[in-house]
Amino acid sequence: MTVFQHNHGTERLPSEDTHAICKNSIPKLAEKIKSFDWQASSYLGALPILHQEQLSFFEFILPDNARFKAVASISDDGFSQEFHLPQQVPQAVARVMSDRNNAYLSLCDYVQPRRAGEYVFGFTAFGFDIDCHTSDQPILDSIRAYEHLKECFFDSKGFPQPSLVEHTGRGLLVVVAFKRAPKQVLPLWLRMGESWAQRLREVLPPYAILDDTYNDVARVVRVPDSYNVHVDKHSYILEQHLQPLPELSALRDRYFPELSPTHQKSKGNRSFKKRDNLIYTDGSIKLHVDRLDDLIRLIELRAFKMDGLRETTLFLYRYWTCFYMAPESALQAALELNGKFTCPLSAAEVTGATRSAEKAFQRWKVDKQTGYNYRNNTLIRLLKITPEEQIKLRTVISKEEKAKRRSVKKQWGNERRDDQRVRKKNTLYTAIANLIRMEVSCREICRVLRCSDHTVTKVRNLMQDGIM
Repeated sequence: MTVFQHNHGTERLPSEDTHAICKNSIPKLAEKIKSFDWQASSYLGALPILHQEQLSFFEFILPDNARFKAVASISDDGFSQEFHLPQQVPQAVARVMSDRNNAYLSLCDYVQPRRAGEYVFGFTAFGFDIDCHTSDQPILDSIRAYEHLKECFFDSKGFPQPSLVEHTGRGLLVVVAFKRAPKQVLPLWLRMGESWAQRLREVLPPYAILDDTYNDVARVVRVPDSYNVHVDKHSYILEQHLQPLPELSALRDRYFPELSPTHQKSKGNRSFKKRDNLIYTDGSIKLHVDRLDDLIRLIELRAFKMDGLRETTLFLYRYWTCFYMAPESALQAALELNGKFTCPLSAAEVTGATRSAEKAFQRWKVDKQTGYNYRNNTLIRLLKITPEEQIKLRTVISKEEKAKRRSVKKQWGNERRDDQRVRKKNTLYTAIANLIRMEVSCREICRVLRCSDHTVTKVRNLMQDGIM
């Protein structure tokens, strides 16, 4: 990974000094951050240094098997974003930072260059934003909140040691990283994030507020040491731990043992529990996510020509997207999808047609029996899905298509079992024939190979007929 140099000073707050001051005197650290010579380390007209903390941050946020990462910035021209593969991200971040803009990076990676829930390809971390911007002294209160969490919450029975704690200028960013996990862990990722967020709210002081974007898969987080235009200061790493990253399933087993799936199996007269290696949980969320994938696949099959079904399609899209994106992000994603239709609706029509989706999702969070829990037949009727289209879908299928798939799967299983049976039989017959040629007695062959004398006689007759 490349380190970019510039000709300006590189003065910055050393992490060990930060830790010592935090431990001994919170006001001194806040004053040092406030009086730090930001101009001496400004990124004027040249690429900045990507400091060691940033490079370490990239190491666990950019695994080699990741796909597209979103690099975003906020400048005088507004919000902008671009997508890069992992090896291109450091250069893109350095370019954004050279313009003294807010630099952000997505925690998830995407299978296509689009920052939306249905295109998520994998997860690498949990991210919790703690805001103190409403406080009279946001810098001081941010440090106080950090010391409070470090003393009574971090590395405890209810929360792991954070991989990164960043002072963002008016608050904190707490990141818990893990080895990259595929999109299928989305229900577990949401459940664990929601539980940790609830525990955080219980211990946070009144001047610190947890932002609700922790469960938004399309979110971006501030890059360490990047410039914050809102306070005219740079973000700063308060704590970073580079221990080997755990598996998501290991975090689940340690902090949420009730979410660890087990299956009761029986073998003869004995029953035993076998740990499932899959890390799915909460089937209701998974069902909605799978249906959203089918909806996107259906739209693509129809080449974005959804005339007569645009309102229904956008409503379902926004409703199912709410399960893993913030409400504002879900609406924005619906507007972007509408823009791809061959005959799009106006923004006002999209907002009006999908307004009740967010309300239904809020009701579902309280009681999962409420909301819009459609049957497959209802979705097929609403979206006018043909039998030919159902062949391409995974979840939204009719009973006939489901029975057809079961029949094909059963036939495949029978053929596979027949093949295994034939291979096993041929192996046994070959072994018997070899022992017969060695003039081993029938009784000894039966004892060694655990077969019947009838089988030995059958093989002997096949050999006499010249078949073997």
